[in-house]
Amino acid sequence: MNVETRYSSAQVVSMQRLAAVFLYHFLIIFSYSKPTMTYQVNSQIKLTQLFISSILFFSIALIPAHSQNITQKDKTVTANKKQNALTGNNKDLFGTGSRYIKNVGQYGDTLANYGNMGSILYGYEGLEMPILFTTKGVIHLQRNQHQGSYKERAAMIAAGMTKEERKKKNAPLDRVITFEWLNANPNPEIVAEEIAEGYHVYGLIKQKAYAYKKVIYKNLYRGIDAVYSFIAGDKRGYEYSLEVNAGADINKVKMKYGGDVKSIAIDKEGRLIIKSDIDAIIQSVPLCYFSNANTKGIKTKASYLINKDEIKFKLPESYGAERGFVIDPFVTNTTALTGSNAGKAKDIDFDYAGNIFVGGGGSGSVQQLAKFSPAGVLLWSFSGSLTTPFWNFGGSYGGWVVDKVGGGVYLGQGIAGGGFSVIRLNAAGVYDNYISTANNNFAENWKMIWSCNGGTPNILIAGGGGSANNELALLAPPLLNPATSNLSGLSGGHNDISDIVIDPISNEMFTIYSTPVSITSQDNIIYKHRPPYNASTLAWQAPTT
Repeated sequence: MNVETRYSSAQVVSMQRLAAVFLYHFLIIFSYSKPTMTYQVNSQIKLTQLFISSILFFSIALIPAHSQNITQKDKTVTANKKQNALTGNNKDLFGTGSRYIKNVGQYGDTLANYGNMGSILYGYEGLEMPILFTTKGVIHLQRNQHQGSYKERAAMIAAGMTKEERKKKNAPLDRVITFEWLNANPNPEIVAEEIAEGYHVYGLIKQKAYAYKKVIYKNLYRGIDAVYSFIAGDKRGYEYSLEVNAGADINKVKMKYGGDVKSIAIDKEGRLIIKSDIDAIIQSVPLCYFSNANTKGIKTKASYLINKDEIKFKLPESYGAERGFVIDPFVTNTTALTGSNAGKAKDIDFDYAGNIFVGGGGSGSVQQLAKFSPAGVLLWSFSGSLTTPFWNFGGSYGGWVVDKVGGGVYLGQGIAGGGFSVIRLNAAGVYDNYISTANNNFAENWKMIWSCNGGTPNILIAGGGGSANNELALLAPPLLNPATSNLSGLSGGHNDISDIVIDPISNEMFTIYSTPVSITSQDNIIYKHRPPYNASTLAWQAPTT
């Protein structure tokens, strides 16, 4: 019989402590039981034995029983710790892959030039661009963003292109594809069910947006409901089901695609492919099953009928008006626009209350931010992408930092034409009207560090500029203007700090630089500075080769 089944954790600890006390007293008695030794030697031995016995006492007596995996109670503690892992570790860290987010203003009331699609009610943000659910149907937003390399940007500057010309050359290419239910009920009852964990915030939108696992358009057609939901798995996208009651006419259901559609076709697998000139929407082969619980697991393939831009379902002969049934296609984009880092964490921070903040996701043009409680529960998620007004978090993955004491978050932008702006979210994730003033000579923000600064906190921003040689900025809220400086002493622009750390004891700063591709001898050099941080306090510099 093992110890686990015979003794409780408390009993084992008591025996450990009893043994330690016994050993402790035995060594003390032993240390005084050698009269033949001289006083000096005997004293040294006594001190040594007392020292050793004390160490043994504390090391044995204070060993926590759970570290030895002795009892079932301890196993439960370990299991609970495992359950406290971040709940987003199922590849949906930012809570966007399987939920419909209520529109509280982040998407606007209607989409410009597409007011005929009705008011925007919910959004799905599991792909790179939001998919909007309106009173009339669904709007797919598409974007092709060319992120010029450092070499390309340097070449444009060398060619004498203005900032406006460079911005225009790298402007995103946007497309819209609409999905409309034709001749449907103009006023269906639309309800959301199964509220999701946490809520979403949108920087300059102060209201919290809650999300749901399911959205139902009731009686979209007579006797037919449309239910938007999700299926388990890693594939990003959403599912919609048409729940057809007995006696309802499925032939009334028609779908129309519009906007920037270039082609509509059925591929060799039977999927519906709707293409613009930059991306495609894929609608899976529709599957049918009867509503009866006994036959729900048996699914039959249906197909699509295309008449120009209108789509209908072609059902198997066994499916008719006499019995209720369900049709459930799955909708997604091509893999090209799901976000190169969807669901991936890039950086992490914390506050002194034990909350964890995770940045990443999306693509190089926008990143997301999620806040988890000390127990690993998702509290809120910031999308990083705003429509009105236009502002994005972390263009090219820029810097951000947490106020360790107050729990607020300062969010920057990696590259921003005309200079980056830093906004602040409070501990609840709500924008609190703080936004820094953009500096045209300091356009790049790669890393931000929170400094307690002797009780007067400030933020160190490591980055760079265009033609200017600014490399470090000091932002001291509530002040709005970052104070910039040149650390390296290098002349000219594009001397960017790629990363920065500060020794918490000495406050000495270490930075690594990325310089113009034309000056490779200065690239990837590490600098050490003493406070105050400027070119005159440089301690040393060393190439990393």
